[in-house]
Order: sequence, then structure tokens, then C-alpha cells
Amino acid sequence: MDTPDYFGVPESNIEAARLRKQRCRHRFNVHVPSRSEVLDLPPALVGGMVREWINNSATEIIPSRIQVYQLLLTLRSRPDAHTLMDLQGLCEDYVAGGRH
Repeated sequence: MDTPDYFGVPESNIEAARLRKQRCRHRFNVHVPSRSEVLDLPPALVGGMVREWINNSATEIIPSRIQVYQLLLTLRSRPDAHTLMDLQGLCEDYVAGGRH
């Protein structure tokens, strides 16, 4: 089942990432931010969450370009979007296939 609240990342992938983290010594992210988190949390928390998802996620939840584009649109819809320009730039680079 795809979960639109988590930018389409299937629940089974999120659970698989959590299980793998329990068995693995490597430190990687297993949290996919929800749309409501991206919309409602303070910029510093959203920034950390998004960077972890994009840069340090378990294989099962690495975001696609489409998912990051959806994330970007959500960031742009925030009333304080102007304070998140660096984060939007990170997302734009990822969507364009650039380095992140």
C-alpha cells in the first residue's frame, strides 16, 4: 500500500528499513517525513528531517526524484517558504539529477 502522506513511500518499505536498522551497525535514516510534518514543523526540524531523508536513508526508503519534487511543492506551499530557500535548492538539485 502506497502512503500518500509519506510522499508515496510504501509502509512496507518504511518497516523494512526499520527492521534492517535493528540488525545493522551502520547509521542511516529510517524516517520518511510526512506531508503534515513538512507543512507544520518549524523550519529547523523540517530541514534536518529532509536532509536526512535525501542524504542518508536506508535503501528501502531512498526518495525518487518524483517524491522529492512532491516534497518541494509541499515546502513551497508553507507560509514561511521564503525561509527555506536552501532546502528548496537542495530539492531542486536532487530533482534535476544534480549532486545533493
